[in-house]
Amino acid sequence: MTSSRSTATHSSWAEPATVIGIDPGLACTGIGVIRRDGSRCACVEHQVVRSPASAPLAERLAGIHAAVAAMCAKHHPDRGAVERTFVNMNEASSLALGQARGAALAALGTAGIDIHELAPATVKKQIAGDRNASKERVARMVKSMLDLPAATRLAADASDALAIALSAGPHPATATRRMRRGRRRR
Repeated sequence: MTSSRSTATHSSWAEPATVIGIDPGLACTGIGVIRRDGSRCACVEHQVVRSPASAPLAERLAGIHAAVAAMCAKHHPDRGAVERTFVNMNEASSLALGQARGAALAALGTAGIDIHELAPATVKKQIAGDRNASKERVARMVKSMLDLPAATRLAADASDALAIALSAGPHPATATRRMRRGRRRR
């Protein structure tokens, strides 16, 4: 059984690790795999799983599960990070998101991967330093943190998945900001 954590900072990131990040959605699920080695982070692979609304629900969920399972089999991640679901006014949208998230969690669980759940605001704070950062700002920061060329085109869901993977542990810039804030002059 895998453990589920609700915090984004972990003291065990001194060891190199491969991390898979999932941005769940029934229509589009982003999957991003990164390799962390100390303060270095590199993009290993990313993809977006798309499923047409006309397809049966079970088929759509099976596609998400299969794609996440295939990435796990290919890259053998040490950890997984999944965006935590928020409930909105549209019950049908919340249910669909929860089902897509469940398919991804089941694939990670089957692979025996330690799972970390992150709120969207936590991801934005970890990556861009602002809980209200725009998707565009987060995408620019992801490219910067992974040393991707500015011209690299990332689908929004893939960028979000990579941001989630990066947020699964402390990034040096984030850790430095926290350390500076924590110091007080006497």
